[in-house]
Amino acid sequence: MSANPAVTSPDDLIAQLTQKLQRAELKIQLLEEKLRLMRIAKYGPGSEKLSDGQLELLELEPGVSGEEVQAESKREALPRTRPATGRKHLVASNCRQIFRAWKRLCPVARRNESARNARRNGW
Repeated sequence: MSANPAVTSPDDLIAQLTQKLQRAELKIQLLEEKLRLMRIAKYGPGSEKLSDGQLELLELEPGVSGEEVQAESKREALPRTRPATGRKHLVASNCRQIFRAWKRLCPVARRNESARNARRNGW
């Protein structure tokens, strides 16, 4: 990058580059809006409801009909779901159910329960 003779200090250079950056950002924004309007004109009035990402995906589709665009614009956005985090806490009643099932299925627990019942009944 060659130094511009009109720029005399680093602050002037920074200001000039900042202005160039702002102009470039405005130009990009203008071009993106023009592209959106072109896509809306291409796919019809129903496509106005679609986001920029959806319109971009339509461009990638090999053959999109106007009916598909209308159907897509009427469909609600999918809800975002949060992935489950951590372990879920067991409710006390569930713990009792689990313990009863374990006692029923585990042979050692069944033997111990039988011995306990025998002692209670005086056998």
